[in-house]
Amino acid sequence: MIPVFYQLWTLKEAYLKATGTGLSGLQNIPDLTDFIISPQSNVMSRIPFLDGFMAYLECQKYCLALIIKIDNCS
Repeated sequence: MIPVFYQLWTLKEAYLKATGTGLSGLQNIPDLTDFIISPQSNVMSRIPFLDGFMAYLECQKYCLALIIKIDNCS
C-alpha cells in the first residue's frame, strides 16, 4: 500500500508542472486531500480536479500522477 503522503506529493508535483508555476506556486497549492484514491484501487483513477484541470492518479507499487489542462468544449 502506498502511503497517502506519496499520493499528495505526486499530485502536488503534477499540479505545479501543469500550471507552469514551479516552486513559486507552492503558496497557491489547493487542498489536495479530496483527491486521494483508495488503496484498493487497481486501475488508474480519473479525477475531476480543479477548475479547468483533469487528474489521473495510480498508486500501486509506485505513484503516477498526470494533471492536464482541459478546454470546455461547448
